Amino acid sequence: MRRPGPTPREPVAEPFSRDVPTARGLVGRARERRRLEALLGAARAGHGEALVIRGEAGIGKTALLEHLVGQARDFTVVRLRGVEHEHGLAYAALHRFLAPVLGDVGDLPSTRRAALEAALGDGETAAVDRFLVGLAALGLLTRLASDDRPLLAVVDDAQWIDRESLDALAFCARRPHRGKAVVVFAFRVPLTRRPGLDGTHPLADLPALQVGELAGPDAETLLRHSAAGPLPAEVVARTLTDLGGHPLALVDVASRLSAVDLVRASAGFQPLPVPAQLTAEFARETQDLPEAARKLLLLAAAEPASNSHLIRDAAERLKLGVDALDAAEAAGLTVVDATPGFRRPLLRAIAYAGANPADRRAAHQTLAAAAATVGDLERTAWHSAAASAGTDEDVARLLADQAEHAARTNRPVEQIALLERAAELTPRPGHAAERRAAAAEAAVLSGQQDRAADLVKLAEPHLRGDLEQARLTRVRGLVLFARHRYREAAVLLGAAAGATAAALLGPPAALETLQAALIGGGIDDVAAELALPTPVGEVITPSPTAIAVLLPCLLLLLRDGYREAARALEASRSAIVAGAIPDRALARWAWLVSGVFRMAWDHDGLDVVMTRLDASTREPQSLAAHVVVLRARTRAAIWKGDREGADVWHARALEACKAAGGPGAAELTAAEYHAWLGDRQATMAAAVSLRALPADPPLQASLDRVLTTFHLGHRDYPLALRHARSAMASGCPIARTEVLPDAVEAAARAGDRAAAQAALTTLTEAATAAGTTAARGLLARSRAVLATGLDADALYREALDHLCTDATNGLETARTHLLYGEWLRRQKHRNQARDQLRRALELFESLGSAGFAERARVELGATGAQSHLRARPLPTATELTTQEAHIARLAAAGETNAEIAAKLYLSPNTIDYHLRKVFRKLAITSRRQLAAALLSEPPGASRPRPALAGV
Repeated sequence: MRRPGPTPREPVAEPFSRDVPTARGLVGRARERRRLEALLGAARAGHGEALVIRGEAGIGKTALLEHLVGQARDFTVVRLRGVEHEHGLAYAALHRFLAPVLGDVGDLPSTRRAALEAALGDGETAAVDRFLVGLAALGLLTRLASDDRPLLAVVDDAQWIDRESLDALAFCARRPHRGKAVVVFAFRVPLTRRPGLDGTHPLADLPALQVGELAGPDAETLLRHSAAGPLPAEVVARTLTDLGGHPLALVDVASRLSAVDLVRASAGFQPLPVPAQLTAEFARETQDLPEAARKLLLLAAAEPASNSHLIRDAAERLKLGVDALDAAEAAGLTVVDATPGFRRPLLRAIAYAGANPADRRAAHQTLAAAAATVGDLERTAWHSAAASAGTDEDVARLLADQAEHAARTNRPVEQIALLERAAELTPRPGHAAERRAAAAEAAVLSGQQDRAADLVKLAEPHLRGDLEQARLTRVRGLVLFARHRYREAAVLLGAAAGATAAALLGPPAALETLQAALIGGGIDDVAAELALPTPVGEVITPSPTAIAVLLPCLLLLLRDGYREAARALEASRSAIVAGAIPDRALARWAWLVSGVFRMAWDHDGLDVVMTRLDASTREPQSLAAHVVVLRARTRAAIWKGDREGADVWHARALEACKAAGGPGAAELTAAEYHAWLGDRQATMAAAVSLRALPADPPLQASLDRVLTTFHLGHRDYPLALRHARSAMASGCPIARTEVLPDAVEAAARAGDRAAAQAALTTLTEAATAAGTTAARGLLARSRAVLATGLDADALYREALDHLCTDATNGLETARTHLLYGEWLRRQKHRNQARDQLRRALELFESLGSAGFAERARVELGATGAQSHLRARPLPTATELTTQEAHIARLAAAGETNAEIAAKLYLSPNTIDYHLRKVFRKLAITSRRQLAAALLSEPPGASRPRPALAGV
């Protein structure tokens, strides 16, 4: 009689738990995925087989099983998970596994049915024939496999399945029904020993897939995407050093600790915390070790660099002999050379995390004594701190001294951690607050704003002196600056600068104030605080710093104008281009550096400097500076007329804007790019979005500058003049200076000669002070716009002479040909006008500047000539977007998805998504075909274009 039970085609599935929870599936594991997917493909073709996935706890075995089940939608799937508490109960797992088909047990031959019922406790006899039980289980499972729907049997945590059930399951796995079944086991191997199964184990003879730690790029991707905030490179490196590529450990530490905590933890000598599951597994595997071996292993775990001399000295102090080392080595935990060490860094973290706190302090105390003997002050400080249970000024002073050394050697993460620990051990609250204030200052300057804010809160109640309070005010201002609250930041930074003008802190705080005020449009609010001496003769010192180079020239410019600041501005640009200031020190002032070059129309110098700063601003804590760099490189490509380069840099700039999160940066970046292309729809959409943001004078001034150029290209001169006036009236000297040549043109074309002359007067002062070829060319062109007769002709030729000598002026050269041609046509010199206008049209078409190209085309038509060039067609559905083209080029160059993702601030899954679209559009199937496909695109698609609405 058939027992009631589930329908055979709808097996009961036990829920899976995740070893490695990730938001978008697996990270990495390409080799493993291919192997599992090949199993399914073989079964569909009638060649089913079995596989054992072997790996330690938390390595991602369950995640791979879930991936496998997700790929097996055309399979009947049955699942089983081992339960530790049932490990000693014979056939307990088999009973759960066969639950979907127990209703069919009556159809089995009587001997097999009796054996199975006896095994499951339902029979009349206790005698169990294992062979017959295996045959019975196989007979029931074969009912679930068919030609059109193969069977996938998934067994997780097989190490906890009772031996009798495992024998039966292995028996079935070796006999896939007509090749239409796949059986996959996941088996946990020990942490402390080499992976492998004893030859007598039921699964030992089945094919195996050994799952190890994630490769470096994949491990970094998982860590960064699991963390609550951006992580500095040194923190990522330290975390991967401690935890390797173990997925569970990485996800656990990133999800349990905030980004601030992770940065703090990674700077100390102690290993990072690890999941309790791993410490419990380690304790179970090492429970039989002698006490001496345990102490020796804890010494090795407490010493981060596995310094053999320290560990040996400490072991001798504790009188731990060779027997302890032999016992540890016998357990598979250590390496040879008579020094205990861990086969893998993760084991060190696990051994340390699982130790008793008192035992850890004792180990550190012994190691501190050993380090002091050999004069290793930093190790002595850290080990002494780790051994301290309360306050200790001597240890705190030692830590503070080492923090100064870390600062001198450019190790900010260690510097902050040393100061924080020193503060914790300092008995006097006021003295502890001073150390926290110093740590906060270092934290905010290294991009750790949240950590700095927390330290300020701890320090503020206990600080009384004016200088100490000014330092905290400065830190609060820098935190606001990093959070894009520029005007509020400028007020606090200005207060700090004014209070400490006579102190060493004064000049840095003054330049910080200046940068915040210029970006936030609040320069008038802090003018009094910026009244510092600016001796021009000391602008370039024998060992120049960013502050000494930038501060005097900018203050001179704001107070006295272009003429007085000319020499200082030129000297500062020369020093920066020459590399007199280290890139890391300069990167912090990227916005001001960009402004100094832009106000001189020094596009070549700007491109040189920003190319250097590109590499030094890619860290997460430097994202705001990286946005400035990428936008500057986009602008340089536009000026140069490098359409492909502009596409690439613009795509990267947009991604950096999104990652940095600054208000309006992405909208302004898009507006500037699309205005150059002459794309009305996209430019206006970006402008509307930007206008909808809270009032931000510098952003609005920059937008007015962009829209001035855009409307000039579309021949809407009154509107262009309106935007030019708004930009010139702003408090942003960069936008005010850059818009001057366009303001002259817009006013002249709109018939407002007085406005044009006023703009020209200011331009004359600025361009003369700048002295670059571009500045001289733009000045000559602007004079020509207002000149008449032979003077105008000579000035246009002079402008072209200047602009054509520098390859970075491609766009302005084309605009000069256009203006010259328009003037020649109005002077009735049609043949000469045609030559200039045709040249302008050719350049605009090659640059992809549709607005100015159409203006040139109209003018050329007015000469009676027919344009032989037509506007480029809009992008078709088969063309690559800018983002897709950039990713495709990087992939074709051999970069992995993880490497591309890190470069573009995207996830590897997003890169994979874009590449799949690229493959489809290019009709290819693999990365190996990318390079040839990109080279062989038809002319209409050879230059990828962005969609109208922007990337």
